[in-house]
Amino acid sequence: MKRLIYTLLFLFPAVSIASRGEWSIGGKLGLEQNNSNAGFKAAVKAEYNISKFLKWRTDFEVFFPDLNDAARVDISVPSNLLYYPLGSYLKIDPYIGPGLTYKYTWNGDNYLGLNALAGVNFHLIKDNVFGIEAKYTFLFVPELGGAWEVGLTGTWELNFGR
Repeated sequence: MKRLIYTLLFLFPAVSIASRGEWSIGGKLGLEQNNSNAGFKAAVKAEYNISKFLKWRTDFEVFFPDLNDAARVDISVPSNLLYYPLGSYLKIDPYIGPGLTYKYTWNGDNYLGLNALAGVNFHLIKDNVFGIEAKYTFLFVPELGGAWEVGLTGTWELNFGR
């Protein structure tokens, strides 16, 4: 019986048709702390609503670990399938999901890995979102390694229906 309940909880969001096919394009600005540095992060994001509860989001992130040295810039492109258990329509909107990450560091290194993303958005002003987000990235190419990133974010969005 428990398996049936869990299956229904995760299957229902996948087949829900509310807001299916809607694109959201926007940006994120925030302060972030990762394993070794605190700095400023700016990102452009594209999000596609698969259903009311599932979204596919890809970010193009630029991280400045040292604001006094503009040449030190890390670029990453995480892409995640996000599950929104409350359906993304409430003022408080948590989410969680797995993804893939490509990362280029300021010293010329290229990495590929997996990530897990969790966060909560606060919809306080129309088309503006404030929140907190945590991501664990496990890099496996060219070498194994993992890192946590936690940040406060502010997002503005433009939505496009189908």
